[in-house]
Amino acid sequence: MSLLALLWACADGDPASDTAAGQTTTPIDPSTWPATLGNDRPARVVHPGAAWSGEPLPLVLLLHGYGATGEIQDAYFGYGDAVIDRQFVLVTPDGTVDDSGSRFWDSEAWCCNFGADPVDDLAYLWSLVDAAEAAFPTAHLAIAGHSNGGFMAYSLACDDPARVGRLMSLAGSTFADPSDCAADEPVDVLQVHGTADDTILYDGEPVYPGAEAVVTRWAEKAGCDGETTDGTADYDAFTSGDEATRLPRTGCGDSEVALWRLDGGSHIPALTDAWRNDSLDWLLTD
Repeated sequence: MSLLALLWACADGDPASDTAAGQTTTPIDPSTWPATLGNDRPARVVHPGAAWSGEPLPLVLLLHGYGATGEIQDAYFGYGDAVIDRQFVLVTPDGTVDDSGSRFWDSEAWCCNFGADPVDDLAYLWSLVDAAEAAFPTAHLAIAGHSNGGFMAYSLACDDPARVGRLMSLAGSTFADPSDCAADEPVDVLQVHGTADDTILYDGEPVYPGAEAVVTRWAEKAGCDGETTDGTADYDAFTSGDEATRLPRTGCGDSEVALWRLDGGSHIPALTDAWRNDSLDWLLTD
């Protein structure tokens, strides 16, 4: 089975500086860096190892979609292959298995703890961030999620926005009621969404807001006062031409809030190298 077919099936069912939060003040020997983090729920880690440049490393927490795994999500996004060239640490945890045999994140929003299983993924994921910040010379935290992972990413930002440097959601959403997100400070947010997504609808449903509404919420927190177009690109090989339109909000002060709209894009677009490069540029920028 090809990777895209598998993802479709899953969709259905030297010393480091101490100038930023989470960075260590102690020289770290890359030969001691762990390949996993966590105890009862170990999470895979990909890092530069001996190829470390000696500079603090952005920490990227990658959250899979419903029914997938961290390793599958990384195979789809292709981020693990870039950790040496781009110099960052990638953590790819797995959600809990539900009664249907599908892995999920309990985002506390609509998606995707459908069996109301007793799990606290906020606590679990923050513990992984703590462990990563203790084990590596980290810079800012960036969270990337697909679908259910996007819901979970927004829940982390709502829970503790001061810890989240960057957030990117592909085909995800958040709480239906804005008051369920207690965050009253901005987070740099990038929402990527296909207009033909028939799993998490671009325009939303009563149980979750649409892509533009999600972006507007975070733009309001950042005090943004407008929107512009930052060009087009080919991010989805399933559609012809430059189907992606980058729509950053303007007047956001020190924050960045943007929508990348994939015209005709589905829930699992065939992501191009241009998307991988541009999305990593966005996530790794401090």
